[in-house]
Amino acid sequence: MITLIAVVLFCATAQSTFAIPVTFRNNSFESIDLFIPGLPNPTLAPKTMMGADLVKGQRIFFTYEGTQYLLLTVSENMENKRVDICTLIKERIKQIEAL
Repeated sequence: MITLIAVVLFCATAQSTFAIPVTFRNNSFESIDLFIPGLPNPTLAPKTMMGADLVKGQRIFFTYEGTQYLLLTVSENMENKRVDICTLIKERIKQIEAL
C-alpha cells in the first residue's frame, strides 16, 4: 500500500522562481533521507510519495556510505511527473561504484 504525503516545498534561486510540481516516490521498504539545500531535510518513508514544488536547477542529494552525492537536478521535463527515488539511487550508486 502506498501512502501519499502532501508536502509543498518552496525555494528561490537566481536561476528561476517558477515552481515545478514533482512527486517523489519511494517504492522500497526503507526510509530514504534526501538533502535539498535551503529546505528542511525530507525523509521519504517506505512505500510513500511526497509532492514538492521546486524550482528549475534545484539540486537534490542523497547520502551513500557517509558521503553526500548529487541525485538529480530539477528540470522542466519533471513537471507533474512521479520520480522513483529508489531506482534513481540504485542507478546512481552503480555509477559511483564504477568510478
